[in-house]
Amino acid sequence: MFDIKDIYNYNSIEDTSTINFAKYNTTASRLTHIRQIARSRSSEMEGTSTSNIVNHSRTLRLSCIRQQARLLCNQRDGNIGRRITLPSSYTGSPRDMYNRYQDAMAIVRRYGKPDLFITITCNTNWLEITQELLPGQKAQDRPDVTTRVFRSKLEELKHDLFVRGVLGKVIAHVHVIEFQKRGLPHSHLLLILEESDKLNCPDNNDSLVRAEIPCPVTESRLYSIVTKYMMHNPCGPLNTNAICMKNNKCTKSYPKAFAASTSQGNDSYPIYRRRDDGKQVTIGNRTLDNRWVVPYNSYLLLKYNSSYKCRNLFKHKIRQIFVQICL
Repeated sequence: MFDIKDIYNYNSIEDTSTINFAKYNTTASRLTHIRQIARSRSSEMEGTSTSNIVNHSRTLRLSCIRQQARLLCNQRDGNIGRRITLPSSYTGSPRDMYNRYQDAMAIVRRYGKPDLFITITCNTNWLEITQELLPGQKAQDRPDVTTRVFRSKLEELKHDLFVRGVLGKVIAHVHVIEFQKRGLPHSHLLLILEESDKLNCPDNNDSLVRAEIPCPVTESRLYSIVTKYMMHNPCGPLNTNAICMKNNKCTKSYPKAFAASTSQGNDSYPIYRRRDDGKQVTIGNRTLDNRWVVPYNSYLLLKYNSSYKCRNLFKHKIRQIFVQICL
């Protein structure tokens, strides 16, 4: 059984395989033509999907929902157009996202609150990406390569977390994949650990999550990765025009305060150990210390060589976290 997506994927392969590249003088023009084919196929697929919903709206049992929508919506524009309520089977629709949120909350009711909040971002310097680029190309020019490589890395990460249990035995999880403005994918994961592996004490958190600059002598490779990917961009008095600044204050609360040991904060977020040990790193013309380090896990950071954030959720407001993940 083939669906419309499989048919369009096959047709796209046929189209790209029969292109006469001889009439395109530059690599950029060839890529532009391929992108046009991809956009055309994507538009056709979306149009076919929405047309099917419109033509079969009576069989989708949406009449009562439309009546409620008419009561809630302001009909100031009159009877312009036709209002169609997208079903939950349409990926990305409000009903689909609400169902995903409800499923996530059902997992919490069954297994309890999550213990770890992990973020992994696609690294354009991955060898699997750079070796596929043509001369003059950037990773942003090849979304087909970046998404495939990121998916393979994510699947390997999920195997490490859920099968091998490198951070503890995971009994339930929720994850989502998002795309940044530059087109690079990243994923957020919420993990619920088995009771014996839960980080109930702040002191146990140091074994999984670090927020300090490693030693450049004994941990040279980790030091280079942390200083390259896990340092928050200078903001506040160092850079008032930083993208994270709002009302003259960093939205991520950087720089953090020095802390001799890990403890639980008043807002339920952990206060990670950030000792004033004199370690510093120069980024541009600014000098940063442990107060600017983004929390990370050493093992996963070394293995995947990418921006990899790892946080422990002691008793955070779980509904707010799942709204951010699912909606």
